[in-house]
Formats: sequence, structure tokens, C-alpha cells
Amino acid sequence: MQGFKRVHVGTHFVLIFSVDEDTKTIILEDYDHHDKIY
Repeated sequence: MQGFKRVHVGTHFVLIFSVDEDTKTIILEDYDHHDKIY
């Protein structure tokens, strides 16, 4: 998961995202239950 950032949503879900610094855009890469995402 190099280059990606993550944030917990609620208590059971994780959102994986990256940031395009050139365009200042957040790219949503994945979203799933904590047990499935890792």
C-alpha cells in the first residue's frame, strides 16, 4: 500500500486514497470493511 493513505470511517470501514499533488486531487482507491481491506 505504498503511496496510499488510509482513514477509518466509523468503527468498521477503511477508505484508501491517494493524492495527485499536481492537480490537487484526491483519488479514492478502495473502501471496504476493515476485515477485508487488510
